[in-house]
Amino acid sequence: MKSSVIITLASATFATFQQAFAKYIFNAWEFAAFLAVMVVIDTATGVWAAYKNNDLCSSPFGKVFTKVVLYALFLVVLHGLANFADNDASRTVFAWLNSVGFAALIGREALSVVENITKIKPDLLPAFIRKRLRDFNETGSTK
Repeated sequence: MKSSVIITLASATFATFQQAFAKYIFNAWEFAAFLAVMVVIDTATGVWAAYKNNDLCSSPFGKVFTKVVLYALFLVVLHGLANFADNDASRTVFAWLNSVGFAALIGREALSVVENITKIKPDLLPAFIRKRLRDFNETGSTK
């Protein structure tokens, strides 16, 4: 009898916490999983590139932790903006900003993977693509 009461209380507490977390903190777990995969691919290709260029050391691994924490904080801010605007105009703008923020994170990780790939095998991508990516990374412009 006692254990069933404890299980019921624990379940109710967890369910309440889960609902509050989804409402106030973050709820885009499918995106978070995809972003985590991109971070792992970026890290793996970065390690590979560093190994190939005899530049492997432990200090960049601390940057991965920092990146993950900053990405998480950024996602929480985006969630707050997208879900707690007080009128339709604000909701529209912040929903757009949420989409742009998601795209920026995925785009940054994808660009980093491409940079790492070109460090591993420089001639894999044509020179004009590498130049466009370098220019975009430096200026943010596609022109």
